[in-house]
Amino acid sequence: MSGATAAAPATSAATGVAHAGVTDATGPLPYSVLVFRDPANIQLELMWTAAPE
Repeated sequence: MSGATAAAPATSAATGVAHAGVTDATGPLPYSVLVFRDPANIQLELMWTAAPE
């Protein structure tokens, strides 16, 4: 998980934005995602993928 992805839940909790927490997945590519909704109830997702080695 990147630093920005790791900090997002704490930032959104401090502002009162409900979220599902960070989900880490490994396949088919490693990635992390943070899902939340804006005040109009539109779902938004922040995703981070690792650079290929």
